[in-house]
Amino acid sequence: MQLPWQPHNVPHGLLDILRGCNIKCAACYNTEPNKLKRLEEIEDELNLMSGLRKLNSVSLVGGEPTLHPQLLEIIRMIRHRGLHTELFSNGVLVDDQAARSFKEAGVSIMMFHIENGQVRHDLPANYTAPDLWNLRRAKLALAASHNLDPGLTLTAHLETPEEIDEIVTFFINDPHALYLLVTLYHDITAIESIHGDLHAGMQGTLTNPQVAQNNWNMAMIQQRMAKLGLSPFAYLGSNVNKTSPRWLSYLVAATHDPNGGDADWLDLTPSYMEPAFLRLHHLVMRRFPFYQEQHPDRLRQQIVLNGLLGGRRAKNAAFLARIRGKEARLMAKRIVFQRPASVLQDGTVEHCRNCPDAVIKNRRLVPVCISDRVSVSSAGIRFSSTGDPS
Repeated sequence: MQLPWQPHNVPHGLLDILRGCNIKCAACYNTEPNKLKRLEEIEDELNLMSGLRKLNSVSLVGGEPTLHPQLLEIIRMIRHRGLHTELFSNGVLVDDQAARSFKEAGVSIMMFHIENGQVRHDLPANYTAPDLWNLRRAKLALAASHNLDPGLTLTAHLETPEEIDEIVTFFINDPHALYLLVTLYHDITAIESIHGDLHAGMQGTLTNPQVAQNNWNMAMIQQRMAKLGLSPFAYLGSNVNKTSPRWLSYLVAATHDPNGGDADWLDLTPSYMEPAFLRLHHLVMRRFPFYQEQHPDRLRQQIVLNGLLGGRRAKNAAFLARIRGKEARLMAKRIVFQRPASVLQDGTVEHCRNCPDAVIKNRRLVPVCISDRVSVSSAGIRFSSTGDPS
């Protein structure tokens, strides 16, 4: 299903609230010096984005957003506008008190970036794969205990594609995880500079065209997911080819045995119902949905209608029959793969068509994955890597 968004009604955007972090990631796209945006500056960016899009939800990103001393005020500001908040964090500072505060302030989704190769203060210097999986489990469970929708993010490297299989399998079988965002690695430092924005078009220059080539493509992802029994649900093409997926999502219905064990799950493919639902929602609410709360009864209804209108009546009915009478909660799990923007040989910047992961830069919308390569000078409060303003 090709998502029906147009530039003026994309339902999502990102607020990039600071630079600076308390861990180190080899694949980080942030290349600007540490700085902290003032609350007034963030509110101005939210105003601009709200004027350019029909927002349903907003993600808070950085840097590490939990280092911002006014984070709770930022969250409340977003909630006051009737929008959902998705908070992205490495999780180092997310303890029981922080999770409770985030929920009370208005966070809907808590996304944890925990992956191999990070230098972290909450793991041993020579941590092992089990250490990493245990930390993910602990953070997901912590968020769920405060009624936050938990999720994970991962940067996928072409040299280690098996990490995708491992994280997807873990994600489906974890009793708390609801969201998984996988970004396909691209060497952002190979891009020298970019000019323009999403509405006017973007042009860029490369420092090293050979290094800049992104060997990942969505066909490779679909092949790996098919081996795991997963079929794509929705996609966005690119500004160059609208039918070639660059942002690809999967939808999985799952139940988990309270006593442990693997999940019983069903991958959903779009039927006639889902596009109709999106159009009807936009007609009634004047905007498309992006964040969707967990409603087990509604999910059951969707599975029934999806089977009737999508040709998978037997498969969907068999899944519902297997889980009938079980105590476990039925959950909707969503997986998204995104391929970062890249610069083509003629200088054209290819990016997700109607990119949902855009930020304000120079008072214009640009994809977050290349935002630090967009030329602009802006003032901010500079701060140390510990988060202390200076």
